Amino acid sequence: MDEADQRLNHATLAQLARAGAVTEIRAIGRSGGWLLVVSFGAQSGACLCAQRSREPRLFARFESLVSYLKGLKVDRFVVEASRFEAKAAPSRRRPDRAEALRRVHRAAAIETPLPPKLHAALLEADAPAAQWLSHKDLKREWAAARATFASEEASS
Repeated sequence: MDEADQRLNHATLAQLARAGAVTEIRAIGRSGGWLLVVSFGAQSGACLCAQRSREPRLFARFESLVSYLKGLKVDRFVVEASRFEAKAAPSRRRPDRAEALRRVHRAAAIETPLPPKLHAALLEADAPAAQWLSHKDLKREWAAARATFASEEASS
């Protein structure tokens, strides 16, 4: 297959699509997904590849492929489904990792209590009799304290 020899990354495809240089896009069915093969200018059949691995990018779901192309403002493409074989896509969920993170968070909550001063401050702030200052009042108090401090410094 000659399109596997020529590679195209997302950034280049996006530029070509914006410039209107793409002459044809084919979605080719394979075992377990869909490849995108792009023709532009004198180039016929460059395969869209993954960013890091430079391997041909395989879209597991046709809906994902369509969404990807719509994001590039491409609404017409050719579908070649003769060699498509649906496979159960491997699950990307990691329930083992989710449970491991839950255990870590539970352990951290138990093993590392809050510092005593912070704990006391939180209790005081949550108390029903807690008195709160508005930002304006707090600024006024600090301005008065700074003025007092400045006058004490000047007189010494």
